[in-house]
Amino acid sequence: APPGPKDIKFVSNFVSTTKYTAVSFVPMNLFLQFHRFSNCYFLVIAILASIPSISPVGGLTFWFPLVIVISLTAIKDGIEDYRRYQSDVEENNRQTEVLNHSTGQFEALPWKDVTVGSIVRVTTMEDGCSAMIPADLTLLASSAEDGSCFLETANLDGETNLKLRHAPELVQKDMTHVTTSSFDGARIASLIPAKLKAVDFTVVCSLPDAMLYDFNARMVFKGQDLPLSGGSSGGQFLQRSTKLRNSRWCVGVVVYTGKDTKIQRNMSEPPNKVSAIERRLNSFILCVFCFQAILCIVGAIGASIWIALDTTKAAWYLGFPDGITTTFNPSNPALSGFFSFFSYLILLSLLIPISLYVSVEFVKVFIMVQISADREMYVEEDDIPSRARTSGLCEELGQVSCIFSDKTGTLTQNLMEFKKCSIGGVEYGEGYCEVERAIARKNGTILPDDPPPPPGGAPPPRVH
Repeated sequence: APPGPKDIKFVSNFVSTTKYTAVSFVPMNLFLQFHRFSNCYFLVIAILASIPSISPVGGLTFWFPLVIVISLTAIKDGIEDYRRYQSDVEENNRQTEVLNHSTGQFEALPWKDVTVGSIVRVTTMEDGCSAMIPADLTLLASSAEDGSCFLETANLDGETNLKLRHAPELVQKDMTHVTTSSFDGARIASLIPAKLKAVDFTVVCSLPDAMLYDFNARMVFKGQDLPLSGGSSGGQFLQRSTKLRNSRWCVGVVVYTGKDTKIQRNMSEPPNKVSAIERRLNSFILCVFCFQAILCIVGAIGASIWIALDTTKAAWYLGFPDGITTTFNPSNPALSGFFSFFSYLILLSLLIPISLYVSVEFVKVFIMVQISADREMYVEEDDIPSRARTSGLCEELGQVSCIFSDKTGTLTQNLMEFKKCSIGGVEYGEGYCEVERAIARKNGTILPDDPPPPPGGAPPPRVH
């Protein structure tokens, strides 16, 4: 069916995960930065230091380091958000095949141009198009004779085991014809171009929600009402960002796009992450500030008492009465003591060093660069390096002491190498399995290393 009715406005398939825009970057970043107690503290000190009547030093002494810290942090946040923008551009411009209803042929289009009602073909062949599902689809047909296909949903739930989907039998039979491969004798379904160009159906589905596997809909095809369902396995629902596996191709109609897709409904706005070290640092600084405030109060009380003494008024070298200032006014010692509190606060502000936060920010950036450049974390099979998208929590990675897992597949990715088996009491394979090595260690025996594979030989098969 052609894209959705003209009187219905569907959201675009364009997605964005950035925190800022060009207009909101400066005000929002400043708002988030001044959530830190230290930044608010240094801002107050800089404002007080800019008042000549109570400040013993110039305001530039405090404004310059504060602006440097705020600017460096803003630049770092901007770079991190720009990387999110680059990731969004890469995803929005992935290519997929969309049916052109006028020609009956599939054309390569970027994901962002996919609309509700478009008929999309996803293939696992090297044709320049991604094997990932570009939007939430309802499966119409696949390369399997029975209309089945398999999805990898690791981007949704972290599961690497494949999920089965089935196309409606009536639609599969109408849109495809089955041929036998001359290579391996497998029966493969192929699309019928004339049927595809003239296909006509209506899909009625529920409003978008955040339930990953829930999908209740129906399809009206050739006068018949066909139920459509979801589920973790089975059904006809293909979620965005899942990957087609063990199938040559599949064809589906787009039902949800962009922010209405399941994966986007489960995404929250990028949070302002605060590490445990930073929270602890804030608590330490608050304690130091309380100690500083006590010193300032004591100093202010002492200053008001000293100014009120007769000996102070008689001290000619203090310039009284011509040398009266805001913090030295013997005629009103209480007011002088009040203003002296802020003078002491400025003088003792170095108890909380702003350079500490500069050092912490530089350490975070250094750790992020090291993680991104770590070759030991490179996944060669998928050509995926480690990417530190934010420096907010990098320092906490080294503090992980326990990993709780409900099954071993989470750690092994359900990939195992065949080593050895026993059939009818006959052992096949060389080397020793982990059970044999564990028994040997228990008995105090050291087994030799497994023999290397023969030169030019194929690696052991991997079982998924």
